[in-house]
Amino acid sequence: MQLFTTFVKDNVNVEFAHDGAEALDRLFRRGRFRDIPLPDVVVLDLNVPLLNGHEVLNACKSNSQTRRIPVVVWSGSDNPDDIRKAYDLGCCGYIVTSPLLNEIEAQLAAFSDFWLKTVRYA
Repeated sequence: MQLFTTFVKDNVNVEFAHDGAEALDRLFRRGRFRDIPLPDVVVLDLNVPLLNGHEVLNACKSNSQTRRIPVVVWSGSDNPDDIRKAYDLGCCGYIVTSPLLNEIEAQLAAFSDFWLKTVRYA
């Protein structure tokens, strides 16, 4: 599942796409998503239905309207080929999901501190 995050002042608006096709419809603001703002950052799972995360990432980074949006892959896969391919396609970071709940909470906190509090968006 892709996570789209749009920041509105100090509020964080989190939206989800149910599959890769919906993720691209949201990114390219097609159909029922034509009036939504572009996300400030995308959190992308590689294992989504219809179009996989690598395909979504490739489409995002190949489009002049969306290529500057940071995409962070957050996946259960620690396969070096998946990681390498994600970086080759333009992801800004790759997080391997921990199997332990307390470590996932720490990952979320670190993600939030960096991407929601530290990074500035154009």
